[in-house]
Amino acid sequence: MAKRKSASRKTATSSKTGRTSESATAETARTTPVTAIEKSAPAPKTTVSAIADPAPVDAPEASLVTVVKKKDLIEKVTEASGVKRSEAKKVIEAMLKELGDALQREDELNLPPLGKMSVNRIREGSGAHIIIAKLRRPKAMLGEVTTPASTVDDAAVDEA
Repeated sequence: MAKRKSASRKTATSSKTGRTSESATAETARTTPVTAIEKSAPAPKTTVSAIADPAPVDAPEASLVTVVKKKDLIEKVTEASGVKRSEAKKVIEAMLKELGDALQREDELNLPPLGKMSVNRIREGSGAHIIIAKLRRPKAMLGEVTTPASTVDDAAVDEA
C-alpha cells in the first residue's frame, strides 16, 4: 500500500504561489464551484390543487336560547287561565315540585299537553343531582307553539 501524505503538513509548498499545501487547498475549496452538490439535490416539487375554488360551506343558523323563569311562567299561566296570580303561583310551585320528585324517582311522565318524558340517566354532581331526560312531543303539538320571531312580528302588528 502506498503511504498517504497528510494535508495538514505545512512543509510542502506550492511552486506557483509559494504557499503551504494547506492554504492552497483551502483557496481551491473557496473558488471551486459546487456544481456536483447542486445537481444531486432534487428540485422542490410544486403541487397544484385540482380544485380551483373550495366548495362553499353553509354556516349553521344561529339561534337564541330563551330561558323561561318561574316568574315568567306564572305570568303566562295567569294570562292564559284568568286565575289570580297568587293562586297560579301556588299551583305552579306545587306542580314543579312534583315533577322534580317524579324525575328524581326515575318515573316516566306522560303529560299530554307537554308530551312523554323519560329519564335516561342520573348522576351526582357537586351539590346537585344531574338528570338527563328525554322529552317526546307529538308533531301535532309543535304546530301550536309560537316562535319568538313570530311573537315579535305579532307585537309589531298590534302596535301599528
